[in-house]
Amino acid sequence: MPSEPTTSKKPWSARLAPPAIFLVLAVVTVVVWYQQVDHQRALLQRHTEDFCAQSLRRLQVGTEFAVSAATVFARRWSSHENSDFSYTRFLDFGDVLVNETPGFRSVRLIAPDKKDIWVAPTGADSAWSDAGPRVTAILDDAAYTGTLLSEPVGRPGQRSVFAVVPMHREGAFVGWLVAEMDAAVLIDAGFHGRGDPEFAFWATDRGSELFAFRKAEAASDAAEHDLLVSSSVRVRNRTWTLTAAPLTKTVAEAGWLSSIPIPILGFLASFGLSTLVHQLMRRAEQYRRARDKAVAEVAEREKAEAALRESEARYRNVFQSATDGLLVVDDDDRIVEANAAACQMHGWEPGELDGKSLLDLIAPSYRHLFATFKQRGNAAGVFRADSRHVRRDGSMADVEVRATRFVHANAHRTLMILTDVTERNRSLQRLEHLSREVLMAQEDERARVSRDLHDELGQLLTASRIELGYFEKRAPGMSGEASDALKNAVDLVEKSADELRRICRGLRPPLLDDLGLEPAVRLLVNEFEERTGVETDLQVAIDEAQPPLPKEVSLCGYRILQESLNNVSRHSAARAVDISLSRTPRELMLSVYDNGRGFDPAELGQGCGIAGMRERAGLVNGSVEIRSARSQGTRVVFRVPLDNA
Repeated sequence: MPSEPTTSKKPWSARLAPPAIFLVLAVVTVVVWYQQVDHQRALLQRHTEDFCAQSLRRLQVGTEFAVSAATVFARRWSSHENSDFSYTRFLDFGDVLVNETPGFRSVRLIAPDKKDIWVAPTGADSAWSDAGPRVTAILDDAAYTGTLLSEPVGRPGQRSVFAVVPMHREGAFVGWLVAEMDAAVLIDAGFHGRGDPEFAFWATDRGSELFAFRKAEAASDAAEHDLLVSSSVRVRNRTWTLTAAPLTKTVAEAGWLSSIPIPILGFLASFGLSTLVHQLMRRAEQYRRARDKAVAEVAEREKAEAALRESEARYRNVFQSATDGLLVVDDDDRIVEANAAACQMHGWEPGELDGKSLLDLIAPSYRHLFATFKQRGNAAGVFRADSRHVRRDGSMADVEVRATRFVHANAHRTLMILTDVTERNRSLQRLEHLSREVLMAQEDERARVSRDLHDELGQLLTASRIELGYFEKRAPGMSGEASDALKNAVDLVEKSADELRRICRGLRPPLLDDLGLEPAVRLLVNEFEERTGVETDLQVAIDEAQPPLPKEVSLCGYRILQESLNNVSRHSAARAVDISLSRTPRELMLSVYDNGRGFDPAELGQGCGIAGMRERAGLVNGSVEIRSARSQGTRVVFRVPLDNA
């Protein structure tokens, strides 16, 4: 009997390898985590120290500037060359100092007997009275030592500091100048918006708070991490201490939680690597036990892989040799693969489009087409649209897009076939330009023929009428038969002249060039009603204050109305026609409705001139809409946007 395969136990090294790897990597992760947090807090500490030092310097400079301004004011007041020490001059000087120097709230003049004389500006809300009994001591110290700063005075949130300047005139003491400075405004002026938004800071004067900015938001554990920084500076006779601390959110950003991705990634990597080692060892063991059976499977797999490679090669050849651009796009709008034609179409080298976003290739004004196709999902079928794509150099390419969705390897993909139609569109644009030129040349020729008929043939008919008028004067001497013949000749000449004028107006109405669209339309409608007897109702809603219509738009609207009325007289057998002409700042609309026999638009022939109306409308970026049904009349609506006209 053949012996059954024996199963050997795993050695201890194989059992302990995954846990050991996990433990080592976990320890390394914790160490790196700790070092990262320590490094971030050290950087934050240095940042806090730098911020405190710079802020303290700005505070000192700003306060010294304000005290110097008060000192200059006192010197100029006490030594005026014209001895003008009036109340009006004090108010003028005081208003200038308060309005022009950031931080000043008021300026007061105090007599040698320590009584207030004047205060500027008048009615200023001053905290001088809040100093109470300290006023006498402050004034005495200033008289003895010179210019000084008082301790903070006022209510919380509205603290003031007083610069007290003793004044002398020709050696005699004349009193004090007291300048009140608002601590908050002084800080705003010196800190340009109160400093770095990552920090809270406050200043004290011998324990009395001078100002505070976001103190309540300072991190409560800032001192534990050496992040609470204090520094003092001498400002005149006062010593101010500035304390800076990072905000709670700033400390949190440099704490353990801010570096949480490190342990997460580290532990995941540790677990993944140990699991991978475990799986590799397990697979190696399984391979050793089943390698005899795997030989046949490997051979079959190699055959399948060879067939797959051959199929892949054929696919690659077809994909890369296609003359149209081919793009394979995933659900994230990323290009999975692009053939050489697509790369060349967009100005990229082969392979450079792989991984790029498809939206980067589509012009912004055309991206909504692709979004609509995606929203429809698998029900979209084959998507066809004309789009504009952006080349690598920023130029635009007109592209015809055909797209369809498919599933490959359980992943949804979109295959897009791109055809560069830039030259085709240019040809269409040239054809459109040529059509415009042909129509304009036709209109010019009509105008020329109209002028020639009016100037040449009209003059001949006028001359004939004058000659016949000569004979009419002698009609009483003629026979009855000759008189009747002469009268018939005069009637024929006049009818010929009227018909000539009608033909000239049909070729090119002078009113259209001279007075615009509205008078030409009114004349055309009146002639149509007189000529056909069809009742017409014309409604015009045009603001005369608006600028005149472009020549092409007026001519197009007139010709479309002319063709519509001709169709009514020839084909509709209508009893009434309603015509409306309206204009807004953005659009011109012409509507022609008749109550005639109507027709089926699907059976529309080529003899009604509608194709010509639509072509004319297209030349001015307008549109012609035909709505009709048998026995229900016909409505022709012409619209043209005036902002693009």
